[in-house]
Amino acid sequence: MHRRALLSTVAAAGAAGLGGCLASVGIGTSGPANPVDDEERRISLLGVDSVPDESGLQIDVRVLDDRITVSETAEIVVETTVVGDTTVLPVTQGSCAILNRRTCSSAPRGLWLESTDGAGGTATPDGEGWVRRGLPTGEQGFGGYGCRRVEYQPGESVRNTFAVWDDGRVDGYLDPGEYRWGEDVSVRSASSDSEEFRGFDWGFSLELTRVERE
Repeated sequence: MHRRALLSTVAAAGAAGLGGCLASVGIGTSGPANPVDDEERRISLLGVDSVPDESGLQIDVRVLDDRITVSETAEIVVETTVVGDTTVLPVTQGSCAILNRRTCSSAPRGLWLESTDGAGGTATPDGEGWVRRGLPTGEQGFGGYGCRRVEYQPGESVRNTFAVWDDGRVDGYLDPGEYRWGEDVSVRSASSDSEEFRGFDWGFSLELTRVERE
């Protein structure tokens, strides 16, 4: 598995609503067909975007567990490390992770990254397989809230873990293919309160495959 510089996650504590992809919102879908099966699947990291040198960040994305079975699902970690000067980010663990709300959804639709920060790396299927039910059908249904700006010292890092689920918004169940996640990341130096946050686009891609039965 290749470790690449990426933008990561550092979200703010004390936020409310559907944050860090921790839960679904009470806006139902039209009910796509998600026929659950017991076939094993695997994920792999295809690539991650580079982070601008001026951001002062290093972002690593790793696969912690690549298997999806009836009893367990795959899990990844995104780790952001400050490699430059003291930096301010509107990110921490939990509800203000780098991927939160709508950006937990893949492109194309089909997969959902469920935050497992603080959950000990475990996840439990909902009785109907690894399907996240009740997600908004559009981009505007996730609600909004602000994330507290957090100051990180050189060498400090933040880890955000995510479990892989089917998003329940399109027909099929954990369909094989290539999926991408992206976010607009904002950052600024802590040395100047007057400096505006600078934003840049960042993302990464995973491939999902089905394991052939012997």
